[in-house]
Amino acid sequence: MNKVNRAQFFSIDLLFASLIFLTIIISTAFLWEYVVEKNYLSDKEMDLTILARDISSKLLISNDDASLVIEPWVLDQQKIDNFYNLNYNVSKQKLGLLGPGYNYNIAINRWTGSNYTHYYSLGSSREDSEFIVVSERFAVLNNEWMKVTLTLWNDE
Repeated sequence: MNKVNRAQFFSIDLLFASLIFLTIIISTAFLWEYVVEKNYLSDKEMDLTILARDISSKLLISNDDASLVIEPWVLDQQKIDNFYNLNYNVSKQKLGLLGPGYNYNIAINRWTGSNYTHYYSLGSSREDSEFIVVSERFAVLNNEWMKVTLTLWNDE
């Protein structure tokens, strides 16, 4: 009598190994997506931070077209008025915000001895955005301390 040995194709071991393999593949895919998204958000925030520092320097230290000062840290009312009267898109170009989705707001607040009160606001009103960077600097206008707050965000 010839006895034929046949291998068992389906087993609990094969099912268990397949489940472990699929779990590892799916976990790796989710982890990959998380890391890529986290890096994207970090890069976007870093770009905005660098832009905010550059714009703060343009506004309060340098003496170019976008400057609000007559000398470093000394605000000039005429320059503030001129900047306020610019078209929003022209002012964005002067600040170097050339990419799509970039917006800004510059709030100038006067020190009253105990707190800051609103003095001027330039730019757009802030919308809810995932990427927002705020840069605060101090300057002088007519021998009074002013807090210049630049808010920069990207809607894209």
